[in-house]
Parts: sequence; structure tokens; C-alpha cells
Amino acid sequence: LARLCAAATLVSLPVLIAGFAAQDKLVRGLSLGAVK
Repeated sequence: LARLCAAATLVSLPVLIAGFAAQDKLVRGLSLGAVK
């Protein structure tokens, strides 16, 4: 179970990081669009 949990964490970390990066870009794009 511990090994499975570690594997799940390793797999989900890059997905979470990519999600945060995409969200940051999305928010920035939306705010730029609102300004224009």
C-alpha cells in the first residue's frame, strides 16, 4: 500500500504542477484580454 501511495504521488505531482502552470497562464491571458 505504501509503495502504491508513493507511485500515485509521483504520478500526480507533475500533473498538479502542469495544472497550476496552465491555470496561471489562463488567468494571465484572461486578465490581459479584459484589459484589452
